[in-house]
Amino acid sequence: MTSSLETKRFDYLRLKKFCVEIIEKVGVSKEGAEIVGSSLVRANLRGVDSHGIQRLPIYTQRVKEGLINSRAEIRLLRDNYASVLIDGGNGFGQIVAHKAMQECVNRALKYGVGVAGVANSHNFGAGALVAMEALKYDMIGVVVSNAAPTLPPWGGTSLTLGTNPLAVAIPTKMEFPIVLDMATSVVARDKITLYKKMGKKIPLGWALTKDGRPTEDPQEALEGILLSIGGPKGYGLALVIDILAGVMTGAAFGKDVGMLYDMSRPSAVGNFMMAINISSFMEVDVFKERLERLCAQIKASELLPGVNEVFLPGEIEYREEQDRMKNGIPIGGDVLKDLEKLSSEYHVSL
Repeated sequence: MTSSLETKRFDYLRLKKFCVEIIEKVGVSKEGAEIVGSSLVRANLRGVDSHGIQRLPIYTQRVKEGLINSRAEIRLLRDNYASVLIDGGNGFGQIVAHKAMQECVNRALKYGVGVAGVANSHNFGAGALVAMEALKYDMIGVVVSNAAPTLPPWGGTSLTLGTNPLAVAIPTKMEFPIVLDMATSVVARDKITLYKKMGKKIPLGWALTKDGRPTEDPQEALEGILLSIGGPKGYGLALVIDILAGVMTGAAFGKDVGMLYDMSRPSAVGNFMMAINISSFMEVDVFKERLERLCAQIKASELLPGVNEVFLPGEIEYREEQDRMKNGIPIGGDVLKDLEKLSSEYHVSL
């Protein structure tokens, strides 16, 4: 058994195969397991380890506890031309979101834009990967989701809103797309969970203890208060996202959204997403040429002292993905220990 402190690098294809086989073992179809496994490992490839394979153990546990339906029926509740409302059947968030974005694309091909609201779903991992589904069709993908309450309203202390992420993916002529993926908190909650599993302190400014003190202890942060980006602006953005993804879709919202690690109830997460057909506004090539000129202006910016390069959203993740595809995905600490336990439990080689 590998030491929990040792970090190893894993080939991403082998890691994906491991994920898919484990997810199939808990009752998910081959197609569905491919979607979930690809999402987890692609997050690791892009350096977003907090949303990657570290979530595999909690997903399998939630299936065993009946908190994720491995054979969920995804149903269309409303279908109004360019918009659709989807019931995720308490299924894997990645599978439900994949279906919802495909519905958006299908409608955008016909109407110029496609919009989907999703209720009764689960954590879908990295929002960027859902938004990036639209890139295959030279469309812009926009995705928001609510999450379990870890943020107080501005000026309050009661945890009411989630880290409620926003992701936007935009096709370009460059070797990588522009991909914005951000939480409305300073940091995603699962990044703090990852620091805990790696035995590392968190930077000051990420979170407060439950009595409002700054902390570097990830456990105190997980039991305390996450800080929103930009103070009242982040709070306002988190609220608007919860209205779109939670209130308007019929999903849980605010304090009613279940925690990923709370084994007492389903998450009942809501999503809101859209695909924008660029060709409804102008020729895609013209759009990309105009965007290329804008990106060139940004990359040509004069630099602050100590800064070597200005990056576009998604550029760092693209470079990390190229490196990890070649050199492997690093996994260590309790994350590796948890995967080894899964390997033993489900008799799937890691």
